[in-house]
Amino acid sequence: MEKLYFVDGYHGGIEGHMPVGSWQDILGALERRPEWTVSLDVEPESYEWIRKNDFEVYSRLREFVENENTADRIEFLNGCYAQPFCWAIDGESCIRQIIRGMAVIRRCFPTVSVDTYSVQEPCFTSQLPQILRKLHFERMSLKNSTCWGGYMAKMPGGIVRLHAPDGTWIPAVVRYECEELYDCCATDASGYDRENIKTLAARCAEKGIPAPNGMTYQDLGWLSAPMVQGIPIEYLTYREYFKKFGGFMDGDVNFHQEDVLCALPWGTKELQQTLRAVRALEYELPRMEKLAFIADGVGEVQSGTFEKLSRAWDCTMLSQHHDAYICGKSGRWRDFVKLKTRQAGELLSEVRSELLAVVSENDTVCRAGTDEIYVRVYNTLSNRTRGVVSLRLGLAPGWRGAEVFDSRGNRVPSSSRGVMYTSFGYDENGVLLPGDPVPKPRVYPDGSEEAIDLTFEAEAEGAGYSTYRVVRLSEKKTEEKLPVRLENGGAAVETDVWDIFFDLSKGGAITRLRDRRTGKEFASPEAPLGYVRGFFSEAGRMVDTLSEKADLTVLENTSVSASLRFTTKIYGHSLVTDVSVLKSEQRIDFRTKADFSEKPEYVGDPERPPKGAPHNYRRRSGYNEEMKLAVVFNVGGGEKRVFKAAPYDVCESRLGDGTSFIDWGEIRHNIVNDYIDVCGSDGEKGIAVWCDQVTGYSLHNGLLTLTMGFGNFAGFFWGDYKLTGTPTMAYSLFAHGKDTFEAHTAAAFARRCEPMIVSRLAGKPDSMDKTVFATENENLKFTAALKDRDGWVLRLFNCSPEKSLLDFRCGAEGFKGLKCDLFGKASGEDASFAGNFEIITLR
Repeated sequence: MEKLYFVDGYHGGIEGHMPVGSWQDILGALERRPEWTVSLDVEPESYEWIRKNDFEVYSRLREFVENENTADRIEFLNGCYAQPFCWAIDGESCIRQIIRGMAVIRRCFPTVSVDTYSVQEPCFTSQLPQILRKLHFERMSLKNSTCWGGYMAKMPGGIVRLHAPDGTWIPAVVRYECEELYDCCATDASGYDRENIKTLAARCAEKGIPAPNGMTYQDLGWLSAPMVQGIPIEYLTYREYFKKFGGFMDGDVNFHQEDVLCALPWGTKELQQTLRAVRALEYELPRMEKLAFIADGVGEVQSGTFEKLSRAWDCTMLSQHHDAYICGKSGRWRDFVKLKTRQAGELLSEVRSELLAVVSENDTVCRAGTDEIYVRVYNTLSNRTRGVVSLRLGLAPGWRGAEVFDSRGNRVPSSSRGVMYTSFGYDENGVLLPGDPVPKPRVYPDGSEEAIDLTFEAEAEGAGYSTYRVVRLSEKKTEEKLPVRLENGGAAVETDVWDIFFDLSKGGAITRLRDRRTGKEFASPEAPLGYVRGFFSEAGRMVDTLSEKADLTVLENTSVSASLRFTTKIYGHSLVTDVSVLKSEQRIDFRTKADFSEKPEYVGDPERPPKGAPHNYRRRSGYNEEMKLAVVFNVGGGEKRVFKAAPYDVCESRLGDGTSFIDWGEIRHNIVNDYIDVCGSDGEKGIAVWCDQVTGYSLHNGLLTLTMGFGNFAGFFWGDYKLTGTPTMAYSLFAHGKDTFEAHTAAAFARRCEPMIVSRLAGKPDSMDKTVFATENENLKFTAALKDRDGWVLRLFNCSPEKSLLDFRCGAEGFKGLKCDLFGKASGEDASFAGNFEIITLR
């Protein structure tokens, strides 16, 4: 009878589950059972906790892993600080999770080596082979013993060369073609199904797999004993398994993001709030690190600032814990994420203030007069960037508006608006008059303005800063505004790029989107963009806003930007969409908010489990994105190429129109992590949509939907509930006439995620403009800057399927541009080019 080679172990930790006494049980069982080995997929902070709070257990564990006779029986895995779903976070977070966690493990267990990636949940992403190799990992497993959040696709072979999108490969054991799903929690290689595990080795032998592997990582606190007994079995760690059988390579497999078959009930209120809060930090943390890099070239950034950045990373990584996503309805996890994201946000707010102070205070200034003000704009992107910035300025008497000039004396497009305040009325005796407060302008007695809101177009060559001079106007000028006019029952808006028509009879949907430069049309009355729909159980049908009228409010209209608000209803519920357009920007920004506070609704697929069905019923309405409350973009018929951003990857989808599923056993990777770009097969037209949270999408019959709300049956961990509260989603539309890489879609949305930062200076600085790092190639993204004992390391990502020259300019003193591993140690690689989809670290 064939033998099964089984990797057993534990997962969990202080943030998940680690009952007092669990480690005594595990160590005791290891001592009693010399044939047993244990692999640990445990949050590294847990080791710190037992070191500080249960030193006897810590000493016993450390002695076990340092004793040459027993050390091989325990393997520490992954190093991930908080066991995240790697496919649901950003790429830099994937790297930091491993680096941070490995540092904690090495501090607690100096002799331990972490060089295997293997996880209990589906914590995978397509670029892991490249990330792991650049962190000196030697192997990985694509099995996950717990599948509540999903599982890996089946792959041919047993041990393969698993290739990342850039071509880097790592030896990996796969989920076998004969490895079936069990219940809603596992594959049958986990051993939970006692009958199926008995036949796994024989089934693998039929497929030509010489050393069949099973694995499970039990919960810390379960009975400390081998998971599977009573069949021919050998327990070993993955390090031992690959040492024995690594020579039996079964070919090459290209790791595609859609091989990670994961699903969550996108649109549920708690999950949506978590994902939005975490994503905001994933954008802001690297931005503040890059601002620190800029500031460090001007003045001295204090060590306390870097410590705050490190603590903010820890809080963010803890909020990325997979249990916070899969158990997001749990009050315990919901409150935990709120706490950690709030703490991280507070730290980053302090960091930002400290860094701006470093730049402004260390750049010698002469005080400005009362007729001019100097403001500085910071760009954290490495490409040439143009954007609109705004700030409020307090003024000396005599200002009746302002003009803005760049460092070369050129006037730049700008708009200034007097600040209003709310005031109650008083009679001549100081007695409060009846009535509501009224808005009043904040002005001096002579009518000049005490404060203004200033908006202007700023430009930068790369990462660095530009300084602008704001000049007093003694007479108020009539400002030009973007053309916004009512016509034919709708609102027409013109920018340098677009001619847009919002149809008020169709809920404010875009029915004309014409590129003024090329004449291409991206919308029509028959193919509108940006309306909302969903299946309302009470109505028994799909309801949308195309049959509703919308009211228009012009929130702002200046020479450089306009903001419009469309108020409509969906099935009697208020729906408000704010739209912002910039004069010179191709991107259009939206924010939609629905209100279900007064009357919660079942919205989504009405599928219900039969009476008496178990809680893990396979068919779940929470998986059906087509019927949820969603924003809809009509991308037209015909053959399409679909590109999706993923952590340090841009993958071309293999799903096409086939994104739909409802059964746990049929999961498809219909997930938007950052943006999705639907292009015509001829490359002539593309509709790209970015979202401020990880969410689900559907693409069917030419309709692209982006999930914003859900309330129905979602299965285990989530239950059955109605959509309530105020589901809110920010998203952006980027229409283009090229393929996604030629259009530089990633760069367009990077400007959305990392807007320029503006602050006021005390006077005229010595240095007006400075570029510290710049790249010409728009597909080359500047993603991170890290300070260590040896100086700075910079991270870039070539988000293109083509190799290109690694051309950059760096103004940092002593910068050599040596390629490094992800730790920042020089690798000796050729630094003259950027490989396709390569993550590049420069010392």
